[in-house]
Amino acid sequence: MRFTRLVLCGILALSSMAAAQSSSKSLAVVNGETITEDDLARVADGRIRQLAQSRPPSQSDDSFEREKLGIRWDVLHYLIERRLARIEAARQMISEEQLIQNEVESKVPVPTVELARAFLEANKIRMPMIDNVSPTEAISQIRGYLSEQDYRAVRLAYFEKLSRQYQVKTFLEPLRVPVATNGFPALGTPAAPVTIVEFSDFECPECASLAQALRTIQETNGAKVRIVYRQLPLAHLHPEAMKAAEASLCAHDQDHFWEFHDALFERQKELTPAQLKSRAAALKLDSDAFNTCLDSGKHNANVNREIDEAYSAGVRTTPTIFINGRMMQGNRTASEILEIIAEELRKPQANR
Repeated sequence: MRFTRLVLCGILALSSMAAAQSSSKSLAVVNGETITEDDLARVADGRIRQLAQSRPPSQSDDSFEREKLGIRWDVLHYLIERRLARIEAARQMISEEQLIQNEVESKVPVPTVELARAFLEANKIRMPMIDNVSPTEAISQIRGYLSEQDYRAVRLAYFEKLSRQYQVKTFLEPLRVPVATNGFPALGTPAAPVTIVEFSDFECPECASLAQALRTIQETNGAKVRIVYRQLPLAHLHPEAMKAAEASLCAHDQDHFWEFHDALFERQKELTPAQLKSRAAALKLDSDAFNTCLDSGKHNANVNREIDEAYSAGVRTTPTIFINGRMMQGNRTASEILEIIAEELRKPQANR
């Protein structure tokens, strides 16, 4: 009888646990396995309590809620990656550690000293503290930073591939980053329900491909989609990109930004100052005004300000786009972008 009661109690306990688990909201599905609100809370709640305890009195509720949501997304991505790694490692019959070594760590390039020096030269104004260390230490720190950025990019690309392979779906409310759009070159009406902000570099091949996809999306979706162009020349990788960015704003002064934008992406290997001036003349811009603008560095500070704003928004590579504040890094297909646009169009206006 005692055994029967123990078995019965065990069955009831398991039933209660199953009921509790089934009542916990589903936040993601990975290969048919559910990640619930309870799963996320076990990892995220401590960090959220620490955030609340250290909250500055001056912080707005919107900013605080955005930080909380950021923690929840960090944890959800962690839980998804753990499950994906476990599933794929089991498929390959190797350990999870070996999987990451094979597919991520071994594919991260080692930044050269020359690249680090170019990065330092391009970003001196953003690194005032670098003057307090020796040149050797400065280069070492920059190489470490670049290596970490490359690691994140390779890891992100790999787990996005696994996410498609194992049909990952997420149901947590989107994390949105506020990105300024007023005063920057734009296609489409400001009243469009979907705004796509692209941070781009005129010397970046992937940026050219994405720019074409975005232009087609905007043209075929009429009043529904607005495209805003933001500058992020990666001068340590693309030596002509900074001057090309300035030139595009000189063209913008004459209301010819998009024609000039298209011309730069069509001939990305022709971006010297002389070639930029020749391009402006071919497009019938006022050559004297354009040349004076470019030679004077009129827009250098503006481009640097956009670079700073990109970094503040979490952008580290080009191309990166924000669809109503939702970040997507790297070159994306039109179908991927249209899927997010469709999600946004289904949402009430107040929730975008």
